Amino acid sequence: MQDKKTVELLGILSEIKTDEELESFFEEHPSTESSISLHDYLNEIITIKNLSKSHVIADSGLNRIYAYQILQGSKQPTRDKVIALCMGIKMDLNQIQRALTIAGLGILYPKNKRDAIIMFAVNKGIGIMDTNELLYGMGVVVLE
Repeated sequence: MQDKKTVELLGILSEIKTDEELESFFEEHPSTESSISLHDYLNEIITIKNLSKSHVIADSGLNRIYAYQILQGSKQPTRDKVIALCMGIKMDLNQIQRALTIAGLGILYPKNKRDAIIMFAVNKGIGIMDTNELLYGMGVVVLE
């Protein structure tokens, strides 16, 4: 089955009138959402990169206990915490966007000044502390 474009799916959804039609829609157009959890995804990248969790957490600037809870799946982090942890893992921009999507949080948006600065920092391999200095220097809220 060929995937339909979002515009086509929106058109089909606008024509649905009953619960049965909605259920049929889901059967015909299965979700492409990932079934992986955020903590599994982050741990997978940590393993692939052969990093230690303690080193990643130190590089993220997050509270050690809270960061371990995120990596165990017992805490649902904010967008900033996900970004900080991803930066501690030295993830590239695509990996960070995927992590944010998996977490159900907004991806980094280049038309947003703060997000654009974070994207710049990620692309340049700048660490979390220097990223926060850059954010502060540009007059926007630092990663918390």
